[in-house]
Amino acid sequence: MLQIVNIRHQFRRLSCLYIPKGVHITGDIESISQGIVDGRVDGCIVCGKDITIGVSAILQGNISATNVFIYGKVTGNITATEKVIIYENASVEGLVDCKELIKKETGTLTAPLVAEPIVEPNFLLEKIDGVFVPQSNFIKGKTWF
Repeated sequence: MLQIVNIRHQFRRLSCLYIPKGVHITGDIESISQGIVDGRVDGCIVCGKDITIGVSAILQGNISATNVFIYGKVTGNITATEKVIIYENASVEGLVDCKELIKKETGTLTAPLVAEPIVEPNFLLEKIDGVFVPQSNFIKGKTWF
């Protein structure tokens, strides 16, 4: 019981969700602040800000946050309103939905990807002499000039 009191005290000081190495949580977690997971979680995590899945972390469940930084192992779907970064030796198995995905060289991603386009094309292209150019100078009903 004393350990739980000490952990709660640390949470107030850090103002973030922290699951240390060696701690195993079964169940869903919600936090309005940022989060760091170094232990094991069997359940979903909803984080109001950024979440970091540490090197020693194992997460079996879905993640929802602004940005998701993965150094450990995640088996589940990830939804980020901004970006997901999969670092060296990290692994993700599940659907990833984000605006920006960065996967470092030795990171592993086994998942279909749903990503918003950075720029929505507003014209049709045609290939002329090996170069793609706006088709017939047409951009949404207006001439090129």
